Amino acid sequence: MCDENGDFSVSVTNEEVVAAVLPMQEHWLPLSNLDLLLPPLDVGVFFCYNNPILTSTTMEDCATHKITFGTMVGSLKKALAQTLISYYVFAGEVVLNSMGEPEVLCNNRGVDFLEAEADVELKNLNFYNPDQSIEGKFVPKKKNACVLAVQATVLKCGGIIVACTFDHRIADAYSTNMFLVSWAAMANPNTTILAATSGHPCFRRSLLSPRRPGFIRPSQHHMYTSISDLPPPPATDATALLSRIYYVTAEQLRHMQSLAATRTKLECFCAFLWKMVAHAASRDTYSKRATAKMGIVIDGRKRLGNGDKESEAMMECYFGNVLSIPFGVKLVEQLVKEPLGYVVEAVHEFLAAAATEEHFLGLIDWVEAKRPIPGVSRIYCNRADEGPAFVVSSGQRFPVEKVDFGWGKAVFASYHFPWGGEAGYVMPMPSPLGNGDWVVYMHLAEKHLDIIETEAAHSLAATRTKLECFCAFLWKMVAHAASRDTYSKRATAKMGIVIDGRKRLGNGDKESEAMMECYFGNVLSIPFGVKLVEQLVKEPLGYVVEAVHEFLAAAATEEHFLGLIDWVEAKRPIPGVSRIYCNRADEGPAFVVSSGQRFPVEKVDFGWGKAVFASYHFPWGGEAGYVMPMPSPLGNGDWVVYMHLAEKHLDIIETEAAHVFKPLTWDYLNQ
Repeated sequence: MCDENGDFSVSVTNEEVVAAVLPMQEHWLPLSNLDLLLPPLDVGVFFCYNNPILTSTTMEDCATHKITFGTMVGSLKKALAQTLISYYVFAGEVVLNSMGEPEVLCNNRGVDFLEAEADVELKNLNFYNPDQSIEGKFVPKKKNACVLAVQATVLKCGGIIVACTFDHRIADAYSTNMFLVSWAAMANPNTTILAATSGHPCFRRSLLSPRRPGFIRPSQHHMYTSISDLPPPPATDATALLSRIYYVTAEQLRHMQSLAATRTKLECFCAFLWKMVAHAASRDTYSKRATAKMGIVIDGRKRLGNGDKESEAMMECYFGNVLSIPFGVKLVEQLVKEPLGYVVEAVHEFLAAAATEEHFLGLIDWVEAKRPIPGVSRIYCNRADEGPAFVVSSGQRFPVEKVDFGWGKAVFASYHFPWGGEAGYVMPMPSPLGNGDWVVYMHLAEKHLDIIETEAAHSLAATRTKLECFCAFLWKMVAHAASRDTYSKRATAKMGIVIDGRKRLGNGDKESEAMMECYFGNVLSIPFGVKLVEQLVKEPLGYVVEAVHEFLAAAATEEHFLGLIDWVEAKRPIPGVSRIYCNRADEGPAFVVSSGQRFPVEKVDFGWGKAVFASYHFPWGGEAGYVMPMPSPLGNGDWVVYMHLAEKHLDIIETEAAHVFKPLTWDYLNQ
């Protein structure tokens, strides 16, 4: 069982300072203009390892190398002392210069190294709630002037947790990742000396020098502000943020990306999260004009290489902050109402504008023009009464597989950044399983986490069928079109789905199943759902998928079809009809989806080859629309979708969902 309440103790058994093994000339290292954009923030990262005796290849290895916590700690310290020769900045201290700006005094003061023991087993740690299981226990508190602190903790099971806390003003995650990989390589006896010492960091601040004269675009003023221009903090207490760690499966990520196929997984993930946070905010007492802000951290190393191989090589190993945080601002109401594809495009738009060399050069110039007054990203200065704000920092280059100190790869690792501001923080990282899943650290308001855990637990709808997800998406699109009409607030949108009763009426009897399989005639029912247009627009896709599944599951039974047969018998000779076909236009839109996935387009070959295209055609003339998805004749898993809908509904589908529904052309059929 997990220790859900964090009810265990961690005791520090030893503390010492580890300095670089070679002496160095004391000197000052100035911070770059991009470093100066960071306020004093400490960032934590931790790696969890199984008991090395259980993970070693043979018991002889353990006996030969005498693997104990003491030997592991000794190996960590020795390798750290060697690694600090190259990464000497981590052994220094942060001091203020004559302008009041922070600099690093590279004096080989050393790194505080704590040894500890915890009376808990690794399998019992509640990683989901790091506030209880990690904070204040395994991640060390860094002394003010120091740049880095390390803690190694042995667990009751013999496992070990190695954790670091570093000053964000001195290093970004990219820089720290370089250090961690070098440290692990130096400690690992299976790594050659050449490999362990091959990655030298670059501290050349001239790579980020301002231009003369500088050139600042208006967008820089929009994204950043001087500390002196900030309003006084509100008198009320800030909303407490909580830390949680989740995992998102590769299948869910692919499904999310399929809703905006031309964009990256990160853009789609961020858009989905933006909608979720806005959905939570829509339940608060914000005004109609309340906004939700989302920033995404981007790395400027590749942008500043400018195509020059030498510059690219230096920027690739540059140590320091090379970050910017572009962000988007949208009305909460709009983020809730618009489909995911729209929000993905909004994310792509503000990201693309900042992912350029000119943006980073302008940002360097902006800081230079403001010095010595510190600048800060505006999204970090968000006030709670303005609506929610959070920042996503991609940890996809988090080197969880490479941080092997010689006793095996980490079974789990994560950054830990409960930074204490008003804005939330999210970091998606690769799963240590190496299967394409993501581990996601979130530091958000409790009400936002609640919505994510309830609404988004099924929002990706990975447990439902493609047809259910397709129908739910279409239902939202038609409701979205209807929301622009003059219907009343109580207007509804109805959707029916045709289901076949042959398998349901077989009742497990092989003979009955065989007869029903070749039965000629109608064995259909049309269950349907009715939802308020306003609700279909507002709720996330996952909610609508579950509504579809619910009304389908209720009718996909033998009892439903037997009861339907009895109902017709009771009404004869008066004909009966599905209520959804009797929908009136003033009630709101209605349509029926009939799955054509068994449409035998490949089998209808009269001797002159397979059909290059085939489709049902059913312009039936009623008030309700009709949709039939069929397999593409290309046989590649695509669908061909026949739609018979109102023009205004088709217009919305073709504009808002153009990334999903594409006009069928001869070029498509002949690709």
